[in-house]
Amino acid sequence: MKKVCYVWIFLIFVASAPAFAKSPSPHIYYIKLGEFATENEANVFISSIEQINLSPLVLVHEKELWEARYGEFLFYMDARLSLDDLKESGITNPRIEKKENSRGKIECAKTKGPKSKVFNVAEGEGSLTPCILNMKDPEIEQINNLIKDGATDQIREAVINKIQTCSSDDPKKGWLTMRLAYLKCREKDKETAQQIFQEIAEGKVKASPEARIEAMLRASNIIYSKKERIKAYRAFKEIYQMAEDPQQKAESLLQISGLMMELARSAKGTLEEARIFMENALEEVPESNVRIRATIKQMHMEAWYYEDNYSNCITEGEAMLETQQDMPLKIIATCRIFLGLAYANKNDSDYDAAARNLKEVLALPLGPNDNWKAIPDLKKHSLVWLITLSERFGRNQEAEEWKKTMKKMYP
Repeated sequence: MKKVCYVWIFLIFVASAPAFAKSPSPHIYYIKLGEFATENEANVFISSIEQINLSPLVLVHEKELWEARYGEFLFYMDARLSLDDLKESGITNPRIEKKENSRGKIECAKTKGPKSKVFNVAEGEGSLTPCILNMKDPEIEQINNLIKDGATDQIREAVINKIQTCSSDDPKKGWLTMRLAYLKCREKDKETAQQIFQEIAEGKVKASPEARIEAMLRASNIIYSKKERIKAYRAFKEIYQMAEDPQQKAESLLQISGLMMELARSAKGTLEEARIFMENALEEVPESNVRIRATIKQMHMEAWYYEDNYSNCITEGEAMLETQQDMPLKIIATCRIFLGLAYANKNDSDYDAAARNLKEVLALPLGPNDNWKAIPDLKKHSLVWLITLSERFGRNQEAEEWKKTMKKMYP
């Protein structure tokens, strides 16, 4: 019988903090700081890192060695953020390990230790200090009218002029500065836009709490667009913890869900964890928020596909389409595409069902905004798959017809 001896070191009991999951994750992650032949060696190590003030910190006697372990995390990515912070603090060779979540924990005690931040905003900020912005202000209405007219040069000139005349404690200055950042986005100047959004987010420019969170969301999206996924994950987690507006909270949950799935596909966590996170995010996002709920459900279905569980992908996809009248068109199209691919790839493959779903995409009245950055044209994407699958299944005549359709639609 394996003997395990737990010795708690410097443990400060704190109130449990929600770690998103409301249903249990299959594993609990922790960070192994080191292993030692004797308890005395382990205690010497613990003393050497005492100034970092880690909690919870535990010594475990297992397999004739003493392990120093820090923290418990329901999701790999939360452990990864702490791992990176520990390395920054000077701890050498910390390593993420996992154990079975045998007790079905849905919360872990809040960790205490070094913590990096994307946004330099004090925790617990009464921080995002309330302030009133009068949207009926004539200057704001003037800018909004210019925005409606799409007069970019006039907008820029008016915004810059009005920023210069605003006092530093006027929240209108934050609103105007945000417009300037949007213009930089439109001009594809991501670096300048991110810098401006960051300044608003951190309160360097006076703005309302909602505007500051909006600036955080915008800056985080730019970080994500630059493929800095781990930093983006950290940023959206910070937003979730600070935002009070339900829509902004929901938006952060959506982005975290997508990042968890992407990171899992590069061996940073698992698709099962991503799905559990999504399920619990849906518990929090109001039913009235159709767009975000539908997008999370579609990603949940997609995660089954990436795990080669085509049966579950099909079951969820068909169930989603029963309520498609409530869903954005690009979600319906994406759902149809993954259904088509799942029908084609399952063991008892069904070409007819696959082609039927892909053809449905061609019939949808998709507009210029009904696309994804990764798939800029969902109809063209469906046509590519119709050609590929008809050739794979030996439907050569159909393949030729689809090639003609492709040339006609995309000459």
